Formats: sequence, C-alpha cells, structure tokens
Amino acid sequence: MTDTVGDSKVIVHDLVSGEDRFLLDGKQPRIVSDYLIVVRETSLWAAPFDADNAQLMGPAVPIVDDFNALGHHSASYDISTDGSLAFVPRAPEGRFIDRRSRWRSH
Repeated sequence: MTDTVGDSKVIVHDLVSGEDRFLLDGKQPRIVSDYLIVVRETSLWAAPFDADNAQLMGPAVPIVDDFNALGHHSASYDISTDGSLAFVPRAPEGRFIDRRSRWRSH
C-alpha cells in the first residue's frame, strides 16, 4: 500500500485564532467512531482521532487497499454512522463498471 498522496492534506482550521494545523496526508476525510478516515492513492487509511480536541491519537494505518479512487477529487466509498464500509473495488485491467454497476470490458 502506498503512503503518498501528493499535495492532499487534512488541515484543522481554528475559527477563533484563524490558525491552520496539519493533521495528516490524505483527501476526503471522514470521522467515524473515533477514527479519521482518509483516501491515499487507491487505499483507505484510518487514524484514531479525538474529535473534541481535533487531535490524532495515533498513526494512520491502511484499512482497504486497491479500491476505486476516481481521479484526484473523489473516491468510491462511504461509511455509515454505525461504521459499516461500502466501496467499489478497483476494476481489473481492461474492465470498468457501467452506470448500472455492472462489470464491462473495453
């Protein structure tokens, strides 16, 4: 699993002081059950997170590898409030998922 994401960073902005504080590399951050979940390349990573203090409580670790990240701005995953994860796996070489969620060949 790769640990590089280019310029994608998760930042906390303090509305009172106006200061920004770096948390970790990644994009599309979500907080679920005391974890901060981010996308890095084609992997999902989770770091223990204290939302009350906006602080990481440990390092990020990979939780899903090789899922469908749609370019630089979005990834095909979602997490419910109970922590259930749904994601679209990465398509095998020469295949894609059509609008009706069916695997197709080029």
